[in-house]
Amino acid sequence: DPIPVVEMAQSHQLVAKAVSSGYIASPEGNRAIFTSKMKPKDLEELDGLAHAPVTFQEFIDKVSDIRVTVVAGEVFAAEILSQECESSRVDWRATDDPHLVHRIHKLPDEIISLCRKLVINLGLNFGAIDLALKSDGSYIFLEINPNGEWVWLEDQLGFPISDRIARWLDKV
Repeated sequence: DPIPVVEMAQSHQLVAKAVSSGYIASPEGNRAIFTSKMKPKDLEELDGLAHAPVTFQEFIDKVSDIRVTVVAGEVFAAEILSQECESSRVDWRATDDPHLVHRIHKLPDEIISLCRKLVINLGLNFGAIDLALKSDGSYIFLEINPNGEWVWLEDQLGFPISDRIARWLDKV
């Protein structure tokens, strides 16, 4: 329904993101669909939403992106310095910088607890949680993926995620 989207856009800058797969097939091959800011012109072209649903969220002015990976209650947090590169400011995955800086992030105990509770309350043992870190130090929840990617975090930051998954699977 485009009406609530237009109403929300009257008071907030919006972003649009794919509901499921972030890829579409084209004659040139598969293309990624990244989260993008809505433009006024986009709001005039919402008739197809019933056939191609989209998630709309308020745009968050952030300092960086935080990827929290939870495995059987163990929490690994990575900070992605997405605001240092123009191409990654809205969606860090859209970066054109192959060396986009990632670093280990120390989450506050309260946020660690909330991430664990979210995974448990959803009946999961694994969750890849995306947060936005704002300049005032607050965290904004964006989404959780029950099978999100994590290998690049092992490669870049040395997180033992595959080891923790193997240990968890060994107990199942």
